[in-house]
Amino acid sequence: MSKRKRPSPDQKELCQRFKESLDFLGLTPASAYQKLGYTTPATIYTINAGRCLPDMTKLIALSRLKTPEGRRINIDWLVTGTGPKAYPAPEKETSEIEALLSFTAKEKLDAVAVLLGKK
Repeated sequence: MSKRKRPSPDQKELCQRFKESLDFLGLTPASAYQKLGYTTPATIYTINAGRCLPDMTKLIALSRLKTPEGRRINIDWLVTGTGPKAYPAPEKETSEIEALLSFTAKEKLDAVAVLLGKK
């Protein structure tokens, strides 16, 4: 009979930061599992309990989610525990620009990107 390996302190800390991130974003396992690409909330419960680790794609997905105020989790903090937990909410001006750009035709945005050397 094989022994189950105990999670290392680093693994436990990563799982704790994952759970803290969900709490910060106002998400429960039941509300987060689909947003992160899991098929059921059971995996999130298992991660929160420290019994398995999330893969990097799920951590990246978690870092892209926003609070109602627009704050996001800092991926560096999530993975390593260093730096601030979250980025500040974007300034109103940035949000207004994003709103205006959302109504701009994709072709025009692509043309601007070419002019700026981004494509």
